[in-house]
Amino acid sequence: MARPINDEKNFVDSTGAGDAYCAGMVSRLKGDKNFSAESFKEAMERGRSWASYACNSYGGANNCPSKEQIDSYHDSKTKENAVVVYEDDAMKDVIALVDSMLEK
Repeated sequence: MARPINDEKNFVDSTGAGDAYCAGMVSRLKGDKNFSAESFKEAMERGRSWASYACNSYGGANNCPSKEQIDSYHDSKTKENAVVVYEDDAMKDVIALVDSMLEK
């Protein structure tokens, strides 16, 4: 499960956060056709950092960071950015609920 990163003091606008999340994931998984669960977790963590960074400016394409800037931001968010893996039967109910909502 990936919760949003709490960066309220810098939050400006969520426009572009979803695109940034996907771009962060793709940047981690690029070229890795047989990625592991650990690689996927790392991709989610990177995606969350990128999405959080995108919320620090107005609009979807403003303040595009350099590789060094986004890597530094990601590194600064590492402790609060862990993706939690649940291997509990209770999660099956949550997933079934989400799936049923998507089917409508």
